[in-house]
Amino acid sequence: MRTKDCISRCLHIVRRLKRGQKASFTDIQRYLNEMSALTGEDYTISIRTFQRDLDAIRELSGSNLDTVWENMTAQVGNIEVEPSKTLDEQIRLNEEREKLQQRIDSFERLARAEKQPRKKFELVQKIKKLGNEKKANSSPTWGENSKST
Repeated sequence: MRTKDCISRCLHIVRRLKRGQKASFTDIQRYLNEMSALTGEDYTISIRTFQRDLDAIRELSGSNLDTVWENMTAQVGNIEVEPSKTLDEQIRLNEEREKLQQRIDSFERLARAEKQPRKKFELVQKIKKLGNEKKANSSPTWGENSKST
């Protein structure tokens, strides 16, 4: 089976285990069948495959389910978590950076299409301001700076 399928299946197993309720193999298998129906992927497994997946989950991330979830999510989402940030903070920060970049791109398109010099100048000023914000967001102390503005 492909690595991507294995990781995806392991994520579903961890997601089911994070619910906090004890789960037997049949509970996990039922959950995986539901996920197969929803996603169109094939998550059918045998007991041996399930044991291998559990071993891989433990080996990959440890025995704490929160740690397993964060490590697997970061790996699948290709997210590099900065040392001083949690996974949730890093995801939120990455989303803010993406939105900021989308705004910059939007203003750049408008500036290129604008005919009037004054409006074009205003758009360029907005682009510069957003660019400075983006640089400030990339600094390690960004969380502290954003609270003061």
